[in-house]
Amino acid sequence: MSCLHLTSEDRCAIHDGLLDGGWLGCVSYDCFGAGQQVTQVAYGGLTWRDLPERTAEVFEVFEIVQGLHEMRFLLGDPACVASSYAGQAAALDAELERLAASTPERLVGVDLGGWRERAGDLFAAVAAERGGHDYRGALLLGADLRGADLTDANLLGADLRGADLRGADLSGALLLTLSQVSAASGDATTRLPERVGRPAHWSARRSAEVNDR
Repeated sequence: MSCLHLTSEDRCAIHDGLLDGGWLGCVSYDCFGAGQQVTQVAYGGLTWRDLPERTAEVFEVFEIVQGLHEMRFLLGDPACVASSYAGQAAALDAELERLAASTPERLVGVDLGGWRERAGDLFAAVAAERGGHDYRGALLLGADLRGADLTDANLLGADLRGADLRGADLSGALLLTLSQVSAASGDATTRLPERVGRPAHWSARRSAEVNDR
């Protein structure tokens, strides 16, 4: 089922009001390029609207490709590339790349959990070799992390929704994604890994606060 706020041009009808409307899940969501991959590669430029009889299949394929692409992003983490497991990470990434480029028939029914288990074992080995604090899968909802030094932290799957990251240093954090930090609050003093980027709405929220004063 598509979102009720999706327009006929496949645009979000409430995009400009997502933050004020409390749609943080939408604000922080990242498909890791799965939308483009599925539309342009798997279905040759066709969307689910063009394939009404295959809509369920298209959505399943999208979910699988999104998961594969997210794992590929994490495998490109500098800590993985610099570890003694770099060769294994590169080999797994190549497998995932080939799988993501497969036909819809091949993608349907892919055991995403099995692939995540393989990737998870590799990430655990990299984190153990690197050392540092392990916050893998931690529930950090609303946590006050202002000024925290998280440069050595393993944040794989950590839930940062509502966490206050103002002044925190995550520049060297392991296995962090933009969707995780987008669900948190931060500002110009928050240090993030270059490959993750800075959530655009952090600046927008700061500007709004200044204007309200």
